[in-house]
Amino acid sequence: MTRGLQVKTRAALYAEPMRLRPIPMLLFLFSTSTLADAHVYAAHRKVFKNTLHQAPAARTPAPKPPDGVLELVHYPAPLGQNAAYVTPVQKGPKRPAIVWLHGGFDWSIGELAWAKADRENDQSGRAFREAGMVELLPSYRGCNDNPGEHEFFLGEVDDVLAAIDFVKKRPDVDPERVYLGGHSTGGTLALLAAASGAPVRGVFALGPAAWIKFYRGTGTALDNASQDDRAIRSPAMSVSEITAPTFVIEGEDGLTRSFAPLQESKEKAPLTFIEARGHSHFSIIAPATELIAKRLMAEAGGGAAFTLTQADLSREPKQTPLDDCMLGALRKRKTPADDCLADCFQHGKGKHLGGGCYHVCFAYQADRSIGDWVEPPEWKECSAKFGPGAEEYR
Repeated sequence: MTRGLQVKTRAALYAEPMRLRPIPMLLFLFSTSTLADAHVYAAHRKVFKNTLHQAPAARTPAPKPPDGVLELVHYPAPLGQNAAYVTPVQKGPKRPAIVWLHGGFDWSIGELAWAKADRENDQSGRAFREAGMVELLPSYRGCNDNPGEHEFFLGEVDDVLAAIDFVKKRPDVDPERVYLGGHSTGGTLALLAAASGAPVRGVFALGPAAWIKFYRGTGTALDNASQDDRAIRSPAMSVSEITAPTFVIEGEDGLTRSFAPLQESKEKAPLTFIEARGHSHFSIIAPATELIAKRLMAEAGGGAAFTLTQADLSREPKQTPLDDCMLGALRKRKTPADDCLADCFQHGKGKHLGGGCYHVCFAYQADRSIGDWVEPPEWKECSAKFGPGAEEYR
């Protein structure tokens, strides 16, 4: 499967327009400021009658990582021992640490953590360990050969909290400088863990969903979740209880529609929102994690206090000969969908014609379907003429 096809599949996940449906009155107490300090959300998760779970298709042990890069360990979680990758213990001063949660709906750990990745879509989290931080990459209940079943953003929150407790006890970790971060579904999970009182110095949520209903066509039990099951798993219901400084980061043509409901719900919670110009849901990962890691390490070493702004993470889109060729093919055909894609690209909503522009032109348009759209035949000629990398447009 090419990168472009993956982009189109992901577009389907965000196809539902945001409509705020009524939520049971019991759940409204999540965002009340009078109860926020008591972590009402965490308490309610404990007694919530969950009807959403799914047995794993297989229980496959996590593969052994490369020596000297990561180690396979098991951390004590509520249902038993869960697998995780962690950087090897090092002698010397205690260091900052991060628990990093990757995206997707398969939360098992594996080669994603160390395999070579395109910088435009590097979901490994490698920037933190390469900067010198301790890094823990946990898997959760029902993943790999861990006990339990998938609960999709409910019990997994408790597993994340257990992973944080585990890494804080490492002999080379400064327990006052432990952070939590994640991308996409991992960013959503990070917000839910933060709202549950995660004992961390800061949180970095890249591309999270404010409402779980934003995830559609996942191929999991989540697709048929009840309203109550969706509500308790939606960060928009609980972000007001977050007390750790939290950065919500997304590329401008990613899932930025999550910003508004999170901003409306946060009340006095210390959330900062950064929409990075010139980036997509995926291209923002590498530059964001690299800069975050660099500044956290500098602060730990006595440098300036950590800051992060939109200007730090934005870039100007650059049009390449491949872009010119493919853009010309769209302009030549002149269908409404083609014009939308071309306009989107030229106005900087996506670094390439793929990625975020598919979201803009199809996922948010009730009268258009990406399934009805056919690539201009000239795109194959563009790909052949301008070489490697062209497949990401398809």
